[in-house]
Amino acid sequence: MTGLTEKTARAHIDDRTWTRGATYTNGLTRLTRQPDGDDQHLRGTAHGTDHYEMLVTLRAGTVRDAVCSCPVGGGGRCKHVAALLRRALIRPGDFVALPSLDDLLGPLDAPALRGVIRRMLDHAPDLIGVLLSAPGGGTGLAERLALAFDTVDYDPDHDWNDEGADLSDIGDMTDELLEACSDSPVPEALNAVRAFVDGLDAIHDEVDTGADLAHAARTALLLLLGRDLNDTHRADTLNLLIQCLHLHAWHPAEIDGTGQRELYLNLPPERRAELLGVLDGASENLTTYRRAAITRVMLDLDREGLMPAEHALHLARRDGHVHHLIERLIPGDPQAALQELSTRRLPLRDVHAAFQAAGHADALLRHAETNPKLPGARLYLFEQYRAAGRQDDARRIALDALTGKGRATFVTDQRDANVFLYRVGPDGPEQVDPVHTWVDRYRAVSLDWATDLQELVTAWQGDPNRLATLINLLLDAGQNERAAQVMGRRDPLKVLAGPLAVRYALALPGAEATPLILKLVTQAVAQGNRDGYRAAATMLRQASAVIGAEEARSAAALLRAEHPRRRSLHAELGNAGF
Repeated sequence: MTGLTEKTARAHIDDRTWTRGATYTNGLTRLTRQPDGDDQHLRGTAHGTDHYEMLVTLRAGTVRDAVCSCPVGGGGRCKHVAALLRRALIRPGDFVALPSLDDLLGPLDAPALRGVIRRMLDHAPDLIGVLLSAPGGGTGLAERLALAFDTVDYDPDHDWNDEGADLSDIGDMTDELLEACSDSPVPEALNAVRAFVDGLDAIHDEVDTGADLAHAARTALLLLLGRDLNDTHRADTLNLLIQCLHLHAWHPAEIDGTGQRELYLNLPPERRAELLGVLDGASENLTTYRRAAITRVMLDLDREGLMPAEHALHLARRDGHVHHLIERLIPGDPQAALQELSTRRLPLRDVHAAFQAAGHADALLRHAETNPKLPGARLYLFEQYRAAGRQDDARRIALDALTGKGRATFVTDQRDANVFLYRVGPDGPEQVDPVHTWVDRYRAVSLDWATDLQELVTAWQGDPNRLATLINLLLDAGQNERAAQVMGRRDPLKVLAGPLAVRYALALPGAEATPLILKLVTQAVAQGNRDGYRAAATMLRQASAVIGAEEARSAAALLRAEHPRRRSLHAELGNAGF
């Protein structure tokens, strides 16, 4: 009937929900199947604490879409949908075959269709949104948009799945809105986009309208600005665009991804200047945060440089858009761009492409070599040296980053092996990179890892902040005895984090390992939860090969005796073979 198999059905529903659906399978009623092109629609009603309607759409034997009217059925993965799929598998003949929608609607004339729609709205009043979003209705686009926003109904107390308001009917009208702003008479288009923006404005405090609708509004307004507008219409359009700034953040991804930059660039120069002036004026009395967002929009739209360079640089400096500032300076004054880099915390790799495009990549490399304290300077140098085949220089940079040699000072206060390098700057410690990442880079350019590792051992063994990382590296290299020598008389439990302490203990000879492993087991049990008990049991199982099976069984028996009422602990010990 549908090509559905148990495998494809269960791919849509998790195992637990699939099992729960069995209770409802035999009680389903009003079962129908209906073809729709390449799809098959299965419908049914489930009966529980209430009556729930289900719709499952199949294509080529797989579930393409599903929905249920139960509180958790919006995604179509509830127990009622599971029941419907089960019924389709075990008794497909129970589904009444309906004609396709085309076959049902094709013979109906306009009066008959209106009658059908009226009856459908009587049964499901929410479908009025579908009717309002249909193009070419009896009312204009502006009126239909206003009605669609007025009929948005959202109650967060009944939004169990946190899905937000259903704005799909309004979203369906955005293409019509964009067409209107391109081709319809200007007054009609302006009225439509005003209804759209006013509608968003009216509901956005209570409803998350998402980014897409705000994107559509701004794109529509840019389309309208590209037309031959009189002064009044142009002023209204610009005012609506300012209103849109506060509906949803205007990000660079929107400008790049929705064709808005092209629409801006297609405006005559005087219109672009006017738009930038309006945006600039709108930001004057805002907080620094909100003003910076508008400045970013201006700089992103005007990457071609219509705005006077001095004003663009002023805006970028004022509102902290360092990347834009550097990019604006590079072509005409690369030395000024480098000077800005020296005073602003922007990773060098982030501006490499701009320097390279302007033919000044060598100047940036020399700047990094001269100023290794700049954010990301070592990483930038390492990457550039390695790309150029300068392995020795790359190795030197990696070693410098790891050992803290040179003009940078590094501090850390973490016990596990994945500590971070910090550079002490004028504003305090600044995170640079995880140590293990630089170790991987160092290893990648090493010609003799055993010798280079020994160099790290020599540099780090007296530094308590590097001890955990050093122990981890030595264990990785199989140098267990050397790891024990470096640890010396220090207490591993005070130096190493849990997993690394376990790994270190298991690398020791049996006599030295036993007391440390027993301490770790005791610590894990002291957590008093299932995870701790599982960790303790796992450690004892792993330790059997080191401290001996008899010693491990004895420790497990002692734990049972000390904690006779901790059933979870006993169960985890049993799972581990004790």
